[in-house]
Amino acid sequence: MDFPVYQASKKLYKNLLKDTHAVNNYALRDQANRAALSVILNIAEGSARNTDKEFNYHIRVALGSINEVAACIQLLTETNLLHQDVYDRYILGCESIAKQLGGLSKNLIKQYSIGG
Repeated sequence: MDFPVYQASKKLYKNLLKDTHAVNNYALRDQANRAALSVILNIAEGSARNTDKEFNYHIRVALGSINEVAACIQLLTETNLLHQDVYDRYILGCESIAKQLGGLSKNLIKQYSIGG
């Protein structure tokens, strides 16, 4: 995959696995990791779809998932399971990925609006 947002999402996921491996709230930790993985997988699945409209659907799902990651990170920090500096790093990463997904979605909408 050549999309910068795909690469950024993979990096966030790999780092999240490392940074949360010792978190003892397994449900919240695993949900954060699943949501981060969902971003990657939805970009991959969407890029293989036949139309820009279908691709955009998966990008919108990925956008929901990155917001879910941010919510989990916030809860992990508020319950003192992650340090504030780790939170700050992930929130910046989530915001960057969300902006990239939003931009990609807008471009896809333009493409399928023009085409059909």
